[in-house]
Amino acid sequence: MAAILVRVVDAASWLWWQGTSRTLETDASRGAEWLLHGRLTALPTTAYLSRRLALPSLVTAPSPLVVGALGRISRHQKRCLWVDPNGFENAAVAAIVSQWMDDGLHQLRGALSRDPTSPRLHRLMALVFKRVGNDQGFLDHLAEAEAIAAAPTGDPRLELSDSARAWVRLEALRRRLDRYPRQRANAAVALARELDNRGQKQGALEVLRAHSGHPEVALECARWHLDAGRFVTAENEALAIAEKLRYPTSLRVQAWTVVGEGRQLAGDSDGAVAAAHEALRLGPDSAAPFVALAALAQSRSAPDEALEHLRRAWGVAPADVGVVLRFAIAAERAGHIHDARLALERAVELAPDDASLTARLVDFHLRYGEFTEAALRLSTALDRLPTDQRLLSQAERLRREVGRPGS
Repeated sequence: MAAILVRVVDAASWLWWQGTSRTLETDASRGAEWLLHGRLTALPTTAYLSRRLALPSLVTAPSPLVVGALGRISRHQKRCLWVDPNGFENAAVAAIVSQWMDDGLHQLRGALSRDPTSPRLHRLMALVFKRVGNDQGFLDHLAEAEAIAAAPTGDPRLELSDSARAWVRLEALRRRLDRYPRQRANAAVALARELDNRGQKQGALEVLRAHSGHPEVALECARWHLDAGRFVTAENEALAIAEKLRYPTSLRVQAWTVVGEGRQLAGDSDGAVAAAHEALRLGPDSAAPFVALAALAQSRSAPDEALEHLRRAWGVAPADVGVVLRFAIAAERAGHIHDARLALERAVELAPDDASLTARLVDFHLRYGEFTEAALRLSTALDRLPTDQRLLSQAERLRREVGRPGS
């Protein structure tokens, strides 16, 4: 009888919670009243199910109802699920809505002590620090959220200066290097590239040397040798990776590609072609060999052949912005204007927040007298990125072009 009673109570809690969730979606105030006054809110099953509470729906209700509902739910969640962060998170939101920022910080610390790997909680903590004027705490938790997230993300609620955004990104990469030992090679390469982009080449080299035991990092070092003009060194280091059968095939494909680039730059065209075909043999579904063959064709002044290789690269990697952009450049050089336009438009679709790609597409429209397309593209982009100087420069250029006689 006791087991039957428990099952009946659980079923009642489940049905009540389903009804409450639907009500919150359509009438947040009524749903908040159910949470605040409903008797079934106190049941353990309801506390468990309320972990799925959609806060954005709830906070559209009047503040007193939100505070009361979240306060009641958080108390029951803390009592029934004391190792779960949700009770503390809900209590923190209730405190923030009530403008009790110190209590909100206290509750968030309790939530983070139970789930320190939650990017959402760190971003919420960052917002609260921002509200209380603690800029260092704000940036610190924002960097922590970026470091532990699966991929770098942005938050539209956070207005960062260029220097603050740069600090957060760099600090997040440094922390990610320590947080994920199994991804240390990728983190080291990302950090080195970021430092190099900022002109801190010595710091970037130190990061690469410190992790050169990883083949991915060693391959990155080979690429740096290429950029520095040390072609033979780059070829030898990449070849050492390419010939190791125990390394993943995808890594060996990339290594053979670097070998080919090194040989081509050193004047060994036949050796470069052999390396590219070896990469293609190992990775027929990889874009890298086709990109390498395209570069070799371009060096022989064969634009149509290069374009065909890049078309195949695009086919096997349709979401790779770098490949799509290479195709666009090659298509324009070969006189295939329609293909170039299509590729640039696809690149912008793949990375809508990359202002440099949009500026490149607008430049393309302006060079071919497509003023209406340029204006429409700029209007959409400036709605998303209204202060980007590259887009503003193109807008000024469009104004001058349209103002010319005969335009």
